[in-house]
Amino acid sequence: MDTFDALIGKLGSGHREEAIAAAHALGDLGDARAVPHLVLLLDTSDNHTVKNAAAVGLRELKDPAAIPPLLKQIRDPKNGANRGTFLYALGTLDARSTVVDLAEVVCAGNYEQMAMALAAIEAFQGPIAGVDKAKAIEILRRCLGGEPHEAWQGEMISSIIELLEETAAV
Repeated sequence: MDTFDALIGKLGSGHREEAIAAAHALGDLGDARAVPHLVLLLDTSDNHTVKNAAAVGLRELKDPAAIPPLLKQIRDPKNGANRGTFLYALGTLDARSTVVDLAEVVCAGNYEQMAMALAAIEAFQGPIAGVDKAKAIEILRRCLGGEPHEAWQGEMISSIIELLEETAAV
């Protein structure tokens, strides 16, 4: 049995620490065949630490196929305060299509989630679809003008708006 197959076996072993180590090792291995296995772990595990390890493995693989399952986890209300790693995982992917979702996270998220959303937006390569860019900016402006928030939140939201305004649209 080769390393890849051994690691895949550990993902489903039922042992949390083995699954976490295997998810990280699969990301380090760089074999795109791991993507569906890590996505399955992300979708089926009830343990946030295991889900986070799967997300980090996906981040390391840099496969755009990871964007929809990561976005599913970000949108899932069950993950609430535990979305930071999923947002972090988007940072190595060209996740421009998620800009509207990222804007919504910024408005509803905690500091870690806002910072990870900002990092993902900063990692965008190339122009953003004009309609998505406009909608994201609208969401952020509405958030900025809405409920009172801490000064750092307003500064971060303003920074993201400026960043989006500077980004080319298609």
